[in-house]
Amino acid sequence: MTSFTVIFFTAAISPILGFFHEPSMITKTSPGLEQDAYFGYSMACDAKTLLVGAPAATNSGKIFEFNLEKDKSKEIPSPLITSGIDGWLGATIKTFGPRSFVICAPRNTRPGILHPNTTTITWGRCYILSLQTTPNWNKLADIADTDWQYFNGGNNAFGWSVDVDDHHNIWIASPVIRYNSIITYEETNNFTSAKFLPTFSLKDSAVDFVNFGYSIVSGNFLSETGSDHAVSYTYADNGHGKVFIFEERVKKYEVPGDKDSVGSTFGATLCKAQLGHKRASLLVGAPTFAMVREGYDRGAVYLYVPYDEDSTKRFILKRVIKGEKDAGYFGHAIASVGDMDGDLKDEVAIGAPFEDEGKGAVYIYSGAGLLSDRTWVQRIDRAAKSFGFSLLPLPDYSGNGLNGLSVGAPFENRVYVITPIPGITINVDTILPNSQVGRKESSYVDFTIVVDVMYPAVTKSITAKLEVKLQIEHPNATLEPPISDGTITYNLLLNPTIKNVNKTCKILTPDNGYYDIPISYIVSAKLFNGSENDGKLNLVLLSERSNVTKRGVLWVSDCKAQDHCMPNLNVDLRTAISDPYTVGSSDKEYFSLVVRNTGETAYTPCVVVTVQAVRVLRPPPGCELDTSHLVCRSTHPLRRNGDWNINNIELEMASLTSKKDDINSINILYDVYNDCNNKTDKKSFKNSFALRYDTGIHLIGISVPSEPVEITSSDLKNVTRLQHHYTIMNNGVMNWADVTCNILLPKKKYLQYPNNVIMRRDSSMIPCSFDEEKPSKDTFTAACNIGDLHKNNIIEVLIDVEVLPDLLGNALQRESVTVRSQLTLKLLKEDLISKNITTTLVLNIVSVPVWVIVLSVLFGFLILLLIGFILYKYNCFERKNKKKLNDLKTKKSIRRPNQIADGDGNYKTLEEDENIVDLEPSVAPRVAQNASPGVAPSVEHIVASGGVVSSVAPCVDHTVEHGVNQSVKAELINN
Repeated sequence: MTSFTVIFFTAAISPILGFFHEPSMITKTSPGLEQDAYFGYSMACDAKTLLVGAPAATNSGKIFEFNLEKDKSKEIPSPLITSGIDGWLGATIKTFGPRSFVICAPRNTRPGILHPNTTTITWGRCYILSLQTTPNWNKLADIADTDWQYFNGGNNAFGWSVDVDDHHNIWIASPVIRYNSIITYEETNNFTSAKFLPTFSLKDSAVDFVNFGYSIVSGNFLSETGSDHAVSYTYADNGHGKVFIFEERVKKYEVPGDKDSVGSTFGATLCKAQLGHKRASLLVGAPTFAMVREGYDRGAVYLYVPYDEDSTKRFILKRVIKGEKDAGYFGHAIASVGDMDGDLKDEVAIGAPFEDEGKGAVYIYSGAGLLSDRTWVQRIDRAAKSFGFSLLPLPDYSGNGLNGLSVGAPFENRVYVITPIPGITINVDTILPNSQVGRKESSYVDFTIVVDVMYPAVTKSITAKLEVKLQIEHPNATLEPPISDGTITYNLLLNPTIKNVNKTCKILTPDNGYYDIPISYIVSAKLFNGSENDGKLNLVLLSERSNVTKRGVLWVSDCKAQDHCMPNLNVDLRTAISDPYTVGSSDKEYFSLVVRNTGETAYTPCVVVTVQAVRVLRPPPGCELDTSHLVCRSTHPLRRNGDWNINNIELEMASLTSKKDDINSINILYDVYNDCNNKTDKKSFKNSFALRYDTGIHLIGISVPSEPVEITSSDLKNVTRLQHHYTIMNNGVMNWADVTCNILLPKKKYLQYPNNVIMRRDSSMIPCSFDEEKPSKDTFTAACNIGDLHKNNIIEVLIDVEVLPDLLGNALQRESVTVRSQLTLKLLKEDLISKNITTTLVLNIVSVPVWVIVLSVLFGFLILLLIGFILYKYNCFERKNKKKLNDLKTKKSIRRPNQIADGDGNYKTLEEDENIVDLEPSVAPRVAQNASPGVAPSVEHIVASGGVVSSVAPCVDHTVEHGVNQSVKAELINN
């Protein structure tokens, strides 16, 4: 069956985070100011009146008033009328009361105390400015003349930091001129005298404070109703900053510092915030903070929260928020902008005025985010210089009970005013009736969406539109009415009277569905802005506490449990495979599985089949074959007492080869799962079929020439060549893989092997290498890699042997010599087939016995007698002209008997002892007939010494010797 995966959707709807509407930001400045007037260096606001100081304008400084409601502005005349005095009026401005402000000029000057006519000293001066009718400047009392001596030559710089508490007490510090101190003014004496903080006595000349009073802020730090004062001391302890908290002008508590705060100007800015505790929390800025080897002057803000579990009035360091950009001065300004999302926790703005190459930025953190280590929810920037140098909340700026935000950029001579946006908190949830959870009892499920809305305390009505969407994911379940994209969407119009809305939807669950897969769902809400009211945008934002998505799964199976079913599956295997199985007896075999369920419904059962020793050739329908397993999934839920048939799983039996020499059986293993997505819940089964091997391998070996081989004496003079010829034939029913054979050859002095052992396969001649790594004293070993030996294959192995004559003779004199080779064929791990070829060499030297010689002589003599007898019988020895010869002897000669012609007509007289033999007439013709020119007649022999020529029998041809007298020749012819 098809596999389904539970998917949790990612909402395409994101809440709009933030608390200020940047597009509606307005810019305020004063035309005609010089470039370095530092307009926006400090600010204060009361009752729609914004005061902005430009302390470097026209040397003495200027103050500007802006009406935020009517968008009007004007310059307030300065009380410093002495020209050329760089008093920096407006360096510090604090709200004092209704349309009244404390304004200081910390660099104001006056004549020297000792030499008033010739010297001037820095003498900070502060005023209370009232704007009830016309601008009215009231100068605060100076310190007593008797106290000037404790300062550096009479110089002081009161007014660089100022705070006005809830009881209208004024604290003014002089942090930059030795000795640092703080003076206070109390409403009880009508601010007519300046009192020094008693803890730090100026009369103690040994005390030398550095930047004490750099920042001052009042709040209920040590008690729920008190007005305590936190005073910073930026370089108190070897560069470590400190913060002291005073109660009734007495130091009561020291805020724990941080080991990494050396040189960070810890305490350059202090800010109080209400974060849901009974006492106020404290934020401490350290704008030049930087970790070692992590940039420079990135800045940081330390958050201290009260520890309310006991009465010790302690604070704990909750977190350190670190800047991320070099030279950004994160924490140079901090302002609490009040609760803007209705969670009773103040939101906080933190300035980083020199980020991005001096442009600056302001980060907005929610109160809940500060406590939970979340990052900022809004970052506001402008293409200006030093944006965020100063920050000021604007109480009820838009008339909806929320504070706006004023951001100073003094290096640009600009102030930016940003409109606040109400933040509503939305929580989306669901209700699933218990009767429909855990068991599918009908063809649908009721699904209820719950939307809760929390509004801030506002004075103006809020109207907004909320879009709510339900989307489900399931292979069978659908929504009613059916929607093309699988969702249901509806809108809610919100106002402070609507706080809880429920809507019930219907999810259809057909009976054929696979409900062991839960229905995954997601409910999401999206806020639409842009409605208009009285010509102004009525914007609403979602707070970061909003939960606009709800994800979950819905279990609707027909099982008793609410999260899983409990089937009981068993499997039977059916096959015609014989046991044992003869390897090679078939190319393919088949088996089937029958799965039966005797328990609850199995919605997504599956069977994982593993076959060992052979390969699954083709999966049946509903099954998928991967590298090592066959995974079968049911195409429908398997109900109680139902059967699931997995038929005709095809096995490739031809894949059984000698590679499986370590396997002696075919194993079929199958695991059945109640839920295919839960691989831990399974039952395992196994069937085995033993393997039987019918090798069918035949080895034939012959010696060429055939043995025994006789070696004669002449053979010992030449090299004798032999060949051993092996034939390997596979006449069996199976194929063999990776077959090898080894050839063992004798190592003898009189034997050598001129060629490699050659394996002939089809038309290929492949040499077999000799094993030189394992030398033997008596034998050589050659290895032939045959490879796959299929049915009806024939392999030949040829071994050439040369017998060396010089060394063989000695061995043959003693005994016959045997040349033996052996071929061993390896099929299985312990199944070896061997064949030997033996050639015997025998020496054969020829010797004739005496009796053979005697017998041979007698036999030869007998042959001669037989030939003589035959010649005799045929008268070969009879003289046919004997009578004529006798007649010639008796006939009278015409010449003298003792004369003989010499051929020239003369006759020579022979001596008495010379005899002349006359030949018979019949001889002359024969001699003439057979004679050649210049050759004497043929005779048996001539006896030169007696002059007698003996005649021979007429049956034999004779030739007269060349030296016979010509006269004899002539006479013979004439006769």
